[in-house]
Amino acid sequence: MVEKILRESMFVNEENVEMKDTLHSVFESIRFSNAREILSFTEFEAEYDALVHGVGLTIHNAGILKIGGKDALDYLHRISTNDLIKLGDEKYRATLFLNDRGKIIDRANVLHFGDDLLMVSSKHHKEKLIHWLRKYIITEDVIIEDVSDQYFLVNIFGPQALGFITLYYGDRTAEFNEYKYILDSIEGIDSILYKDYLNNYYFFSILINSKNL
Repeated sequence: MVEKILRESMFVNEENVEMKDTLHSVFESIRFSNAREILSFTEFEAEYDALVHGVGLTIHNAGILKIGGKDALDYLHRISTNDLIKLGDEKYRATLFLNDRGKIIDRANVLHFGDDLLMVSSKHHKEKLIHWLRKYIITEDVIIEDVSDQYFLVNIFGPQALGFITLYYGDRTAEFNEYKYILDSIEGIDSILYKDYLNNYYFFSILINSKNL
């Protein structure tokens, strides 16, 4: 069922409108925005109760950038607010990107992923962030690639969120901490699990590779 929901939620768009009917057959009360984004799967009261007492989740596209090149980590360290220079493999850290006047362009999670970095940001500010990242590349060996269409993001909230992800990641959640992500699979779907926060409220994020869907 998880694979079915993830696969079908990924492709509700103008070119594949029949998926809307498929989702309606699973979630009778599902609601969509004018842009065909999922607003809710069930009634508002039921989703609020799940969020407060159990588990709630959002499934959406995000701005995902792959940053490569031998100077990538040093470059991001210099143009963002957090200390990224010692970010090891399979580690991640949140950071802010500010413009020349000190105003926030976007907040992003930077994940050290083998020879590259994956940066998870807002899809709404993605183009502005890409422009900012490329603005100061002069002689540095830094390659920026938009890979947003290769991934999407599942955010899991609520007091039982840890128990929920343990159902899929098992004992690996014991090695989980604030700065280390877990690379694994859910029912054969490649995924990266990490802990995120908003206004001091912690939740879990799962970055799904869409190639397996």
